[in-house]
Amino acid sequence: MGLIIGMDTSPTTTTASGGRAWVRNPDWLALPTVVSGDDMMYGLFAVYENAYNHVGISLSGSNPVGNIDWGDGTTSLSFNSTVKQEKVYSYAAVTGSVLVDDFGDNYKMVIIEVEILNNATAIYIDRSPTTGFGQNAAVNWLDVIIDCATMTVLSVRNDQVSSLLQRLQIIDNAITSLSFVYSTLPALRILQADFSSNTGAASYAFQQVGDIRQNDDSAVNINMPSATTATSAFTTSSATALGTVTLTAATDVSSIFTVCKDLVSIGTMDFSTASIMGSAFSYCYSLRTIGNITTTTALNGSCASMFRGCGQLRGVNISNMNNVTSLSAAFTDTGSLTSVILTGLTKTVDLQYNMMDADAIDALFTSLGTAVAQTISVDNNPGAATCDPTIATAKGWTVVV
Repeated sequence: MGLIIGMDTSPTTTTASGGRAWVRNPDWLALPTVVSGDDMMYGLFAVYENAYNHVGISLSGSNPVGNIDWGDGTTSLSFNSTVKQEKVYSYAAVTGSVLVDDFGDNYKMVIIEVEILNNATAIYIDRSPTTGFGQNAAVNWLDVIIDCATMTVLSVRNDQVSSLLQRLQIIDNAITSLSFVYSTLPALRILQADFSSNTGAASYAFQQVGDIRQNDDSAVNINMPSATTATSAFTTSSATALGTVTLTAATDVSSIFTVCKDLVSIGTMDFSTASIMGSAFSYCYSLRTIGNITTTTALNGSCASMFRGCGQLRGVNISNMNNVTSLSAAFTDTGSLTSVILTGLTKTVDLQYNMMDADAIDALFTSLGTAVAQTISVDNNPGAATCDPTIATAKGWTVVV
């Protein structure tokens, strides 16, 4: 076939959150269907005309064995944890269509097939070259699907970053730690995976990830009920919308969404064992709506700078702030808040220069706990002049209107 000119992404619709729906390049080779129990991996790999087209794959576990079809007529058989299988493709030797990416570079495609045998517990598809040449080159995965029920570790961005990967589908897995697993995948748009088996950390799990969605373009629900920590989990990601976020065992969710500058909406969040939430949403400049946040008396540390810089955010409702130690700068540079509920709060908070009417301010006062020598500032809100400060002063607060 001749030259095919086409973008790697073909967004044609706009989602409710303002993000663009992902459409798989129609000129890409189709991957085989994978279902639960297959113990297979298929990956669409780009072989560039002017690049070091290296890919390294390894397995580990209890005597794991795998067979690889490299998609160019060559195979590697029976590799295991002591043997890294790697391939450097020759652009000229790969047959098939020539595509042109967004930057005008030519590439061809191969489908790499990995049969996973004998209880592999770790799968690495990002191994660096054995020789010094190309050590820092990216690995050119475009679309990957994996099924492996015994997989506790997955590495797609450690040795070599999969910077072109647009879709990652994981059918079965037993991944225990998500720390950094999906981070630094800036092109990732579709992520299909079950995170609930994670029993370890989820720190930086989605750092710098692309605008991830589910296969039907709906928002991804982050269901990690056993993750022990989720600090900076989404820091600097390009996500535009997230569904419900369930982190019922995470004690630290500080900076979880820091500088997610494109993030518009998040569903309800369950942080019921979190002790600190400092900078959790700071500098999410586009964030407009969030669901209610479930917390408990376990929240006994700092929430400083929690919503700092969230200038589009309309409402906040946090279920338990009885033991919070600080809300310093938590609402600095917000400005659009029309409703804030901080149930049980007993520490000074500044909510001036927002958009709350008198009813909203009274509801805020009603939500507060009993304070000693603490101040709540609501001056320069539309309802400041007509609210009822006695609701708060009766609980010991000093009110600035």
